[in-house]
Amino acid sequence: MIDKRMDIQMLGKAGEAIIRNFLVQHEYIVTDSVDQYDSEKDFIAVKKGTTYTVEVKTQQPYVYRDMISFEEHQLAKCLTVDYLFFVVVPPVMQPSYKHSGKILFAKPLKDELEYELYRTKAGDRKVGFRIDQQALHHVASLTDSDLTALTRHTVSNYEKGYSLI
Repeated sequence: MIDKRMDIQMLGKAGEAIIRNFLVQHEYIVTDSVDQYDSEKDFIAVKKGTTYTVEVKTQQPYVYRDMISFEEHQLAKCLTVDYLFFVVVPPVMQPSYKHSGKILFAKPLKDELEYELYRTKAGDRKVGFRIDQQALHHVASLTDSDLTALTRHTVSNYEKGYSLI
């Protein structure tokens, strides 16, 4: 039986594979980071002699606030890469959510990404990126087979309530 932590890791790996494939289709050469605990990036992509660091976040959105959110300690990594991708997994509570299945893209070193820090009801510190902001671009949509693979490992910690930090 797969536990919650393993599902989260598998979901993240699936999202990274989707973005690797996306970049290869757009003529990038992708090289994985050998260190699975790399605190700077998930992998690198090279195109026309230029190297880009890439971070991928594969998440169910925080539907009621229209944002992608994750643990605060991951924020620095997201803001210092060349390319940041969000793979929006259909939320368990609202699978037909308007951003379900989107691949969103930003260049954190060039674009001004807007985010906010908040606490969950349980007291966890989170960071949230609003989906509808100019710095995030919808660059592709997930295929049905990608959606099926992702929803197989979807975990929900739905909790109503938060407080801004």
